[in-house]
Amino acid sequence: MNNHVKYDLCSIIVYTSFKSFDNGKMANCTSIVKFESDMKKLIDNGYEAISLAQINECRKSKKSLPNKSFCIVFLGGYIDNYSIAYPVIKKLGLHVDIFIATDLVGLNTYPGIENFIPHFSWEQANEMHRSGLVDIYAFWHPFDEKKQTKKQ
Repeated sequence: MNNHVKYDLCSIIVYTSFKSFDNGKMANCTSIVKFESDMKKLIDNGYEAISLAQINECRKSKKSLPNKSFCIVFLGGYIDNYSIAYPVIKKLGLHVDIFIATDLVGLNTYPGIENFIPHFSWEQANEMHRSGLVDIYAFWHPFDEKKQTKKQ
C-alpha cells in the first residue's frame, strides 16, 4: 500500500533589491515598475501571495495550499525593501517574507565594502511586520560579526 502524502507545489519568487527605475545596472535588482506589474498580473489571474508560515501549516496539517498560490521572499533586508517595495506591498495587499542578516539591520555602510547597500532599521522592520503583510526571519550572512564561518 502506498502511503505517500502528496504536497501541493507553491512557486517561491525571490527578490533582493529594488530600484525606482531600470537604469541598465540591474544585477540582483528589480525595478519597482516590473515588480508591481508582475504582481498585478498574478493577482489579475487569480493568484494569491501566501506566507512561508502558511505553507508550513498546510504541510503539517496535510491540507492543500490555496489554489493558485505563490510566495514572495526578499533576501537581505535592504532599505529599498522598505522605501521602494513596501508601498507596493501595502497597495496590493501582498504577503512577503523577508530574510535579514540581523547584524546588518540599520547599517548604511560597512567597513571594507565599497558598494554596500544600506539596510532597513529595526523600526522599519517592526512597522512592516505590524502591518500583517510582512514576516521577518533572521539568516546568517558572512558579514555577521559574532558568528564563525565554516573555515574558522
